[in-house]
Parts: sequence; structure tokens; C-alpha cells
Amino acid sequence: MRIVILGLSLVIGFQLSAAVFVERSFSGEDISAGECLQVCLTVSLSPPNPELLIVSERLPSGVRLLSACWQGQSIVGKESDGLYKWLLGWPAPLQSGLLQYEVEVQSAAAPALLWEGQVTLPDGSVQSISGQQRFFLQPRHLPAPEFSPADGSEFTDTMLVELHCCDCAGDIFFAFGADPPIADWLWYEGPFAIDNSVILQAEVWNEWGEYSARSTSRYYRRGECRLLLQPGWNWFGNGLLLPSAEQQKLLSSQVWQFCPRNRCWVRAKSIEPRQAYFIYSVKTAEVPLQGLLPLPESSAEAFSGWQPQLLDCSCTAEQGWVWLNDSYSSFDQNNFQTDRPGWIFRAE
Repeated sequence: MRIVILGLSLVIGFQLSAAVFVERSFSGEDISAGECLQVCLTVSLSPPNPELLIVSERLPSGVRLLSACWQGQSIVGKESDGLYKWLLGWPAPLQSGLLQYEVEVQSAAAPALLWEGQVTLPDGSVQSISGQQRFFLQPRHLPAPEFSPADGSEFTDTMLVELHCCDCAGDIFFAFGADPPIADWLWYEGPFAIDNSVILQAEVWNEWGEYSARSTSRYYRRGECRLLLQPGWNWFGNGLLLPSAEQQKLLSSQVWQFCPRNRCWVRAKSIEPRQAYFIYSVKTAEVPLQGLLPLPESSAEAFSGWQPQLLDCSCTAEQGWVWLNDSYSSFDQNNFQTDRPGWIFRAE
């Protein structure tokens, strides 16, 4: 007799468990942090119907429940540490229907939200809620970091650069150069000093793969030089970004430059950085020049063949010729002397 009763209980318990099916779905796709999301739990019953059900949902971190309704009627559940429970089947008889609740996705929520839920039957058995479990928010547009001092600032010896970001939902990273590879980006830990003209890039990244727009700032170090001219033609190289007034100190005389595109000498209309020129002087003179050190990436259009250039740290030629002591002498990477005008050869 006990064996028959036990077997009958197992069959009834199996039927009760199999008679309930709850499926979760989300309404809406283009939801971002700060907006609301509707969650729908479709409850399907087949005979024999249980009299009561307890539906439990654990909301993801950063998600706040606003309201819930069962069959279009408001329903109040119990909450404990993010776990919400609703009793269905009282006072009205339990039928198939729709349990809906609305949540607010707060700004601290992760981009991928994970739901966990279950249904508890009167006999104590538990079933997991099926259907959708993950909801992916639209990527957030993180605020871009800001540089201080502002873009285009000038300095004499050294300057401290600071980065900051309002409502920063991540970490600031920065790099030097116009288009730095990913391996060259550095985590910003605090103000840092620069002592040369530079291009700086900065972005905000967070652990969920979100990032901000890129901020770019260019800083220029002031520089000066004195050009010593002898009577006749003088061969000189310019290492500064010169304002118009400083350029006119030289352009008022005859200044010629080599045009690599046409392979000929032409009258110079401007004095560009990292270029070499011939200037004619009727007497011995000293011309003081003040300007800005050019950015590392600033360079003239490159052509193949021989061409004049100021030999500085940006020069990548392996060999060439330099004018020294009234004659040309060859140079290579072993006896390279900077800040002199010279001829370099560029292969195609």
C-alpha cells in the first residue's frame, strides 16, 4: 500500500511540474542606460493547474524595479537583496496569463544584463524560467577627456599636462603621436611633464569595452636661433616654425630652394621647418630668429631622389652629403651631425 501511494505521489508531482511553463521576453531593443525596459513573463498552464505559484526574479545589478502587474492589474511583490517574488493565484484563481514589470536601467549598469528567475510550485518543486536571459544595452557615449592647458598652448622649457573628465565612467588613457598603435597607449595616473613639441591623444575606456571620442592636443615649445651670414651665397637649414614677421627677415633677401617635384631651383615664398635654403647676403650679418619647434610628425611631402633637408632627429636617411668647412663631406648613421643642412637620397 505504501509503495502504491508513493508511486502515485511521484506521478502527481511530475504532472504538476510539467503543467507550468514560464517564458521571459523583453520589449524593446534600443535601450540605453538611464532608460526603462519592459520585462514580460508569459505563464502557460495545462491541466491539472496548480492553485498557486511563486514567481521569483533576481534583477541584474544597476536595475531598479518600478512597477509590476498581473493580467493588467497592479501586483505587489516582496523584495530581498535584489530578489523579487510575486504570488500568483490569490485571491483570484490561477490561470494562464502575463506578468509584466518595468525596470529602470541605471547609469551604473553593465552593458550586458543577466536575468535569473524561477517558479516555485505548491509541492516545493522549482522550475527555471525559460526564454531570454541576457539583454544588451546600446553602447554608451562616454564623455571625452579634456586637456589642460588647452590645445595649441606654447611653453619655453617644460610644461605640465593634465587630463580630466567629467562623470568619467572609466579610465583615461593617452598616447603620443598623430596615430599611435594600441601598444603605445598609457594609463593616465596624474599630471606629467613635456619638454618638446608633441601631439597628444586621449580617450576614456572602461571594463565593458566602451570608449569615448578621442581628444587631441598639440603643444609647441618655443625656440630661437641665430643665422650667421657671410657675404655671398649661404647654405642654411631651418628648424623652426617661423611666424610671417620672422620669415620676412630672410625673404627680404634672395632665398632659393630646391623643388624635388620638378627637380629645379625656385625662389622661396616661405621658410618651412626642416628644409634647406640658399640665401644671398651682401655683407656679414647675424639674423636672430624666434619661432616654435615643429611637431614630430610635421614634415614636407617626400619625393624620391636627392633633395636638400635640415639634418635633425627626424631625418631617417641612411647616408647623404653635408656642407661643412666650405666643402661637401659624406655622412652616414655613424657620423651623423644634426642641425646642419645637407643632401639626402630617398629611394622610391
